[in-house]
Amino acid sequence: MLIAINFKLKEIVFIEIKFRESSEYYSIFESITVRQQKRIFKSAEVFLSTIYPNYKDYKIRFDAYFVKNDFDFEYFKDAWRDY
Repeated sequence: MLIAINFKLKEIVFIEIKFRESSEYYSIFESITVRQQKRIFKSAEVFLSTIYPNYKDYKIRFDAYFVKNDFDFEYFKDAWRDY
C-alpha cells in the first residue's frame, strides 16, 4: 500500500497496488476483496489514530492501481468507500 498526503486539499489517499499476469478470468476489481478493503481501512484508522493523529480531520480516499503483465496499468480514483 502507498500513502499519499495532499496538504493543500487536506486529503490522504491510500493506494492499493496490485500486479496481475492476466485478468481474463475475473475482473481486476475482484482482486481486492471486501476482506482486503476492510484490512486497508483498518490500517488507515491505525495510521490516523496512532502514527499521524494531526491528520485525523483530513478526507480519506481509497484508490487502486493495477499493473498488468505487459506493464499496462489502470488507476482507479476512489475505488471503494470506507466501512
